[in-house]
Amino acid sequence: GYRAWIRNPDWGTTPTILYSMIRDHPESYRAQWVHATWMWQRGELEKARYHFELAYKIYPRDSQFLGDYGNFLLSDGQTERAITILEESVSVHDYVPRTSTLLAYAYLTARRFEDALRMATHAEKIGADRAHTLPIMAYAYDGIGDRNRATAAWRVALRLTELTDWGTWSFFARTLAVSGYEDEALIAVARARPFARDSASRATVISLDNAIRS
Repeated sequence: GYRAWIRNPDWGTTPTILYSMIRDHPESYRAQWVHATWMWQRGELEKARYHFELAYKIYPRDSQFLGDYGNFLLSDGQTERAITILEESVSVHDYVPRTSTLLAYAYLTARRFEDALRMATHAEKIGADRAHTLPIMAYAYDGIGDRNRATAAWRVALRLTELTDWGTWSFFARTLAVSGYEDEALIAVARARPFARDSASRATVISLDNAIRS
């Protein structure tokens, strides 16, 4: 109860709880995982790397943990390592849309376009949000030189209001304009505008708009 909570300083704040978990149960991969995530959220990446890897060494077969670790590695710029970890996650459970989408994105980042298409298609089949898979597929089609399918994917994506990234909308616009769909390209530029919140991104969107109209 309240008296016990007052007596135990480890229960006072989130940091003290997390540190006490690591102190009392260093052998627990879950404790290491939680601590790694906390370090990641705080921007202490070196510590996050250490605790994620330690959790992995303790128990490398939890698909949810592997998905989180792979996501961290992607954000940390470790694409090849992320692919390895995410492939392991999918091999444990191949029915998790988020993990399959992350793996498709990792393949795309590594310019493994065929693999990205295969995994994005799988992610859609198991229920992934098309707002996430369609951009991956469009980029991948563009990467293998299939401009028609890339354009088709972008055109479908125009109807998805969930996308909130100005860069993705701008890429939509460029691909559509190059393929001759200028009206739809201008729609994509209009979708990009509200999300271009700094001066550099706003200038890029305005320049793109002018180029399409010229």
